[in-house]
Amino acid sequence: MKKSYELKKSKKSIKVYMKFRDLNKKKAEEKKEAVALPKKKQEEEPLPQVKHPEQEKEAVPVPNPSSNNSGAVASPVPALPAGRRRKRISDSSSPVFKKADEIERHLDEAAPVYSTMMDIAKKSDALLRGSYCEIYADVEYICHKSAEVLKNNPCLLNYSNFATADSYLYAHAANVCILSQTLGIEMGFSAEELKLLSISAFLHDAGMIDFEEIAKLPRQLTKAEFARIQMHSEKGAEKIDRIIDMDYKVKDDLKNTILGVHERIDSSGYPAGLSGEDINLFSQIIGIADVYEAMTHPKAWRKPFHPHYAVKHIIGEENKKFSHKITKTLLNVLSIYPLHSMVRLSTGEIARVVFINRKNLTRPVVEILLDADFMPADNRMINLLEYPLTSIDGPVEEQEISAKNSKFLARMEMSRWWTEW
Repeated sequence: MKKSYELKKSKKSIKVYMKFRDLNKKKAEEKKEAVALPKKKQEEEPLPQVKHPEQEKEAVPVPNPSSNNSGAVASPVPALPAGRRRKRISDSSSPVFKKADEIERHLDEAAPVYSTMMDIAKKSDALLRGSYCEIYADVEYICHKSAEVLKNNPCLLNYSNFATADSYLYAHAANVCILSQTLGIEMGFSAEELKLLSISAFLHDAGMIDFEEIAKLPRQLTKAEFARIQMHSEKGAEKIDRIIDMDYKVKDDLKNTILGVHERIDSSGYPAGLSGEDINLFSQIIGIADVYEAMTHPKAWRKPFHPHYAVKHIIGEENKKFSHKITKTLLNVLSIYPLHSMVRLSTGEIARVVFINRKNLTRPVVEILLDADFMPADNRMINLLEYPLTSIDGPVEEQEISAKNSKFLARMEMSRWWTEW
């Protein structure tokens, strides 16, 4: 297959990974003030505030459409042959990076891959707005490339923390794809299974293009708006049909998977209210990745959730909506303190999780950013496996950081945005 994109390492041709320590070493450049959207008079009563929103389009439950929806037939995922056990990535020689320079090197190597994912996400978004388009070759290429990189360089997962300011859909497509691939690799998927999972994840929100203005509203949605935005799954399946360089069999598999992403095993999802095994495995994987990504990224009407609390929410309140197997896999991959979690060490210092040690999920590699008084530290990385007397005491929320070092929080928030240099 002819590659439509080449991964380039030239600083002039890629978006460079924006290291947080770089922001501490120099003053942040002047930022353009965001133009606030004009507040429209609400004709309807807004939805009540929810304590743990799953995502902006699932903020509150609404009546499910009839399960007779013919467009939401689940597609079975190939079962394992008898006697074969899926090989977990942690069963093999999974990379273990012990030194800071190793992590930095692998982050730098992963940057061109994420940059290309963003380019293709933007291109796909633009072309999917038309009647017919050719995007499959590009999407297939980058999904294959990112999956291969993830197998040997888990630092690509670090990039799933980024967001895009011009349209959240760009980063959301790339991030959910990376998260889904990580889960698929952990579950021992074959190359063909991983390919379908990856492409489905990358295009799972294609239908949101038609509802982006609603999703951008700087407030919670009304019930009517939420009911409208639920139609994006079916709209996404329609857009898949208009990709002309895609085989019809691949289209059918993608459509069935995309239609099931927002279904839940307790039948509380949409568009058809499917339950249990009627929802295929790929849909469940993308669904849980979608929830985690949405919770840990900023929305127009709320700030992101701490990754620690997002995981706790999923394994707690969301536990009945996803199979135990999927939830356990998510915990195995992300741990209780996922990447980019701000934590307090037993020394009192404030650190950020930068690498998950698969052999001991409670002892990751962390980057110390603040001392016990919330003053800037020397930004050193330590592997908690090598510091047995140092441990994580618990998460540190943004409210506490804001109260004690608001300038640091401002720089931290700015570092979340994917920036083109």
